[in-house]
Amino acid sequence: MTRTHTYRLAGTFLLAFGLIPIACTGDQTPPAEADMTQAQADATPMIPPSFVYIQHGVADFDAWLVEYDAFDDERAAANVAEMWVYRDLDQPDVVHALHGAGDVETLQGFTQMEDLAAAMQKAGVMGPPRFDFMNLVDGTAPETPVESQYSVLVAHEVADWAQWKAAFDAHMPARDAAGLTTRGVSRGADNSNRVYINFAVSDLEKARAFVASDDLKTAMEGAGVVGVPEIYFAETVRPM
Repeated sequence: MTRTHTYRLAGTFLLAFGLIPIACTGDQTPPAEADMTQAQADATPMIPPSFVYIQHGVADFDAWLVEYDAFDDERAAANVAEMWVYRDLDQPDVVHALHGAGDVETLQGFTQMEDLAAAMQKAGVMGPPRFDFMNLVDGTAPETPVESQYSVLVAHEVADWAQWKAAFDAHMPARDAAGLTTRGVSRGADNSNRVYINFAVSDLEKARAFVASDDLKTAMEGAGVVGVPEIYFAETVRPM
């Protein structure tokens, strides 16, 4: 049922939230508390509504990472934010990265940059990279980001989005028992029945057993998953 690669992402997959001021009257909020609330608000990560999942092989992971980090300024200038970078647990020469932006068009422009192609070549990227564009529909609130050493990235087609989402939500207790926490659910920008999910993993052994279980297979079939899902186990290299 599964392909044990590292999913590009996946996943992740988080919603853009604005900072909403809380109305107060009189002196109900002490100054110290107000200052703390503002500090917390300033530290709250803003999650973009659109993502590109990038997957490719590398000749040397450590050498690739040096060149990847050296491209930070170019990413920022293109209005693209690094969200997560993963290394495939089962294929260590495979990289999965999730980058976010305000819209898919910005991400598409970024992936078409000549400077990016040159940087990838210099970094030792093997073969043509894979780019999947998606829009977040259900994500972790930014005030409670879910971080972990490992993640599970999933991508698959569904026959009917509403049917699948209802079944996915109903299956949450099983995922909780397996130590999987949903970071975000996204839909493909070009195919809204293409679903991407990013899970944080608290227990890698439990997660692998869950992915291989008949329970998950049955749940996916009942939810209307079409074809063979892509399921990747990955280690976090750059957290959000």
